[in-house]
Amino acid sequence: MRQDTIQSDFIYNPVGTGPTASQTRADGYSKILHFTGNIIPGAENVLRFEVNDVRDGLLDSGILIAGGSFTGHSVSEVFIDPVARPIGEGEHRAINFGVKVPVGGHLDTPYSVTFHPTAALDLGAGAGQDVTRTIGRDGQLTDTLIVTPQSDGANLGSRYETIGVEVRGDGPLPALAPLVIEVEDRLVAIARSIGSAPARFNRAQPDAWHDAWTANGIHITHTADASGRTPLYSAVNFGTANPKLLSGSDILNGDLGVSGQARGDAGGIQDIAGKEALRFEFDTHSVSDVTLDFARFERGDVARIELRDAADNIVDTRTSSTAHITVTGLHDVASVTISAMSGAFMVHNLSVTEHVDALLGPGLGGHVVELDPRVFAANDTGMLTHLLGGGAHDSSMMLQMAFV
Repeated sequence: MRQDTIQSDFIYNPVGTGPTASQTRADGYSKILHFTGNIIPGAENVLRFEVNDVRDGLLDSGILIAGGSFTGHSVSEVFIDPVARPIGEGEHRAINFGVKVPVGGHLDTPYSVTFHPTAALDLGAGAGQDVTRTIGRDGQLTDTLIVTPQSDGANLGSRYETIGVEVRGDGPLPALAPLVIEVEDRLVAIARSIGSAPARFNRAQPDAWHDAWTANGIHITHTADASGRTPLYSAVNFGTANPKLLSGSDILNGDLGVSGQARGDAGGIQDIAGKEALRFEFDTHSVSDVTLDFARFERGDVARIELRDAADNIVDTRTSSTAHITVTGLHDVASVTISAMSGAFMVHNLSVTEHVDALLGPGLGGHVVELDPRVFAANDTGMLTHLLGGGAHDSSMMLQMAFV
């Protein structure tokens, strides 16, 4: 005990003037001392007090135990089962939690458990909303939490979300570590192809070139000079007039290039050559595979393909010395730019695979894309029909689906 400071644990009790002189003849006593310790349930536990006198025979010592203070109680533990495997976006997963009470013990007061999810997790009250449950009331020691990951609008394969846990009850409780959940994206791969237009212009079908090279959600632009830091791109022209001007026709025999090139700089005035570039942009920002077929491609021609994300950062760059190139294993590509490292050529066909978030449905982010089944393989059209919940669709119908 401390006797050397104002905060001393010892209280003097002089005869006649001490604070408890009328109750005890002890010359002094300590403040109330508290003792707690762990016990072993179901086994004999021994509590021993030892007191040493300063000088035996002169000063006697004693120990007083407050009535009703010698008690024992069980220490309960709140548990949450770990999430052993990933949860897919939109999937409902039950997570068990509760309180463990030692053998022979009981829970005196209920525990309140509050879960704090990150913004993309729904625990039943809405994405990112806290949920509070009470356990231990009416003898119920376990409960179940339903977790539903929401789409994050990205196509990264998987990510990690967390749930913070706050426990309130009678007495001090140990802090619980946040629950970490691996979330898998739920994506649908869709193959699209544009180009392969008729070689000859047909007055009976004046829009044939336009229809072959256009699809909602795909935008095609070109520039006469892609060498600068911020090239100026403008829309391509699918007509037949003024091919010597950049604003004129970019189509030759159904193939697509860049107009405005002077004859003699390369093989044709609509070839991609010199500093020119042709760019394809995708509203989905989620292209993973690209296949290009070139036309008018000759020995010595070399194509450069830049693949960029939505922030215009280069994801990958490829070159091709042949009239065909396929690039796979990409992530979130938003645009494909084609230029000539040497020679001159045009684009005959472009095929891409885009990954669409299967959860979001029509209207996501304002990007509603109409897809013509004629540009899909048969199995892709059937897959879209299944997603949209419809029956058989005539090939002339337009299927509408929202993209990420």
